Amino acid sequence: MHSTLTRRHILSALASAPFVSRIPRARGASDFDQDFGSTTDAARAIRTGVVSSRELTAHVFERIRKYNGRINAFVTLAEDQATARAQAADEALALGKPWERLHGVPILMKDDKKTAGIRSTCGAKIYAGNVPKENAPAVRSLLDSGAIIVGKTNLPEWASDFQSYNDVAGTTNNPWNLARTPGGSTGGGAAALACGMGFLESAATSVDRFARRRTSAAFSATSRPST
Repeated sequence: MHSTLTRRHILSALASAPFVSRIPRARGASDFDQDFGSTTDAARAIRTGVVSSRELTAHVFERIRKYNGRINAFVTLAEDQATARAQAADEALALGKPWERLHGVPILMKDDKKTAGIRSTCGAKIYAGNVPKENAPAVRSLLDSGAIIVGKTNLPEWASDFQSYNDVAGTTNNPWNLARTPGGSTGGGAAALACGMGFLESAATSVDRFARRRTSAAFSATSRPST
């Protein structure tokens, strides 16, 4: 006789998995989850002094050092730049001059967008050493909103496939099963979010052509790629 699969069984299975899904949970700022809180939770926690931008950014890089070796979600990390900007965010908040709604929140930037001073490859070998001098409009918009760029996430070459491999950074693995793909073309970002290595993937701000963002979110059990 087959037993009925219940929500309790599903939650028990998730609890025993190597990473925890971003299933929405209501909470106040004082209950902020630094691993899997939403972007809104993170912004509120920083503004209300529950955690500083520097502390939260440092926490994200600790998780990257802990998990990214197996996942390979990033093409390039920007720890020095992120730490300096997080300090500037904290100083601005201390002066009563908060930035916009993403003030001090560590986010992920898909590597198909130009980022000033941070290598931008789009997964193509011809751009392996490319460091732009200016930001793409989407990047500029997120920075104007107060976000902190943690690093550039992996993708297929030219962001044109449903997996996340390229000759520059190699293969991104699915955090739930390392032998499987996290999908594409936003596989690096989805895998990073599933591991708590950031609070927003920049692809969430762009058009979801061919459902590549939703595909990656589904493959990596990242239920809310944009909040």
